[in-house]
Amino acid sequence: MQINTTMSNHLFHIFLKSIATILSGRNKRSKLLILSYHRVLEQNDELFPDIVDVNAFDNHLNILKKYFNVLKLSEAIELMSSGSLPQRSVSITFDDGYMDNIDIALPLLMKWRLPATFFISTGFLETKVMWNDIVIESIRNAREKILDLTDLHMPVFNIETVTYKQKALHFILQKIKYKNPSERLRAAKKIALKLNYVERKQLMMNASGVKLLVDSGMEVGAHTVNHPILNSIGNNDSRAEIESGKCMLESIINKKVTIFAYPNGKPNSDYNRDHINILKECNFRAAVSTAWGYADVSNDLYQLPRIGETEHNKVKFHIRLAKSYLDKQKDNV
Repeated sequence: MQINTTMSNHLFHIFLKSIATILSGRNKRSKLLILSYHRVLEQNDELFPDIVDVNAFDNHLNILKKYFNVLKLSEAIELMSSGSLPQRSVSITFDDGYMDNIDIALPLLMKWRLPATFFISTGFLETKVMWNDIVIESIRNAREKILDLTDLHMPVFNIETVTYKQKALHFILQKIKYKNPSERLRAAKKIALKLNYVERKQLMMNASGVKLLVDSGMEVGAHTVNHPILNSIGNNDSRAEIESGKCMLESIINKKVTIFAYPNGKPNSDYNRDHINILKECNFRAAVSTAWGYADVSNDLYQLPRIGETEHNKVKFHIRLAKSYLDKQKDNV
């Protein structure tokens, strides 16, 4: 019975590979899927069940290795632009620079001999934690049942159960993320103070971790310094965030950094045409957003769409990839 099940699964994956081959196009019509991750956890997180854990990510890489052509993003962009992108092309990307990218994701990528591109927000390399994780960990570890944020122009939240904590976090993070970096951090620390939370974990990688990625054959891209929503700050501040992040990464890895990921990344609401012009002036060759869809030669190289990956099931992941070659990007600036 086990042999029959294994054979059936194998045949189904071969069928999905054939579908992906047809849908992904060829030559000048070839399509690229750019997968977007942030973290890979040791085990499932009850507050954020969509974040993949080590087993799910290992399954993803298994499927990608067997049935797809995985390329560094810069290489994929070059091949796509020249009309020579292979069928079933995929690039793996990570945003922000979490420590688990080093501790968990990197060993699995090395195991499967697959490349990935890591977009790093340099301001957190030394501060060890992002503002959103201060809020998340404060509420995760809260003993209080009520969180009163009326002084921050937000409601009073019930945080007694996991479900209530999820609802509170969704509201609070959406409300705070569009503030400028200093206001955002102050609000996060105020929430931590209300809940008597003391930062304990180092969640972000350091500079030596960034260097290790490159030394291991991975690729590094820029993601600003403090991860601001660019539309929420002025153009001068945006330029400083973009230029400083790029320069800091180049000094760490001793290589040119030519690709960029917009923080949050929604076209129009999070960045605009001015920011694209800044990227060009800073000698970036391409940038990725969080608009959903595949990329092809018709795309603006400074607004490449991605596929946010949250699927835990191995077969459903393969189905999702094959179907994603039908998802044409709709949003742009």
